[in-house]
Amino acid sequence: MIHLDTNFLIDALLPGSTQEAQLVGWLNAGETLGVSTVAWGEFLWSHLKRG
Repeated sequence: MIHLDTNFLIDALLPGSTQEAQLVGWLNAGETLGVSTVAWGEFLWSHLKRG
């Protein structure tokens, strides 16, 4: 299982980023991904602040 942190999640939303390519690769390979509730909350909060 690969655990993703907040910074990775935010960067993975940028088209063409290294993180996006890595995430797509993991998903295509069938890797199991995880995100802690703290990281998920920070990720959601970061988008609410930009609103």
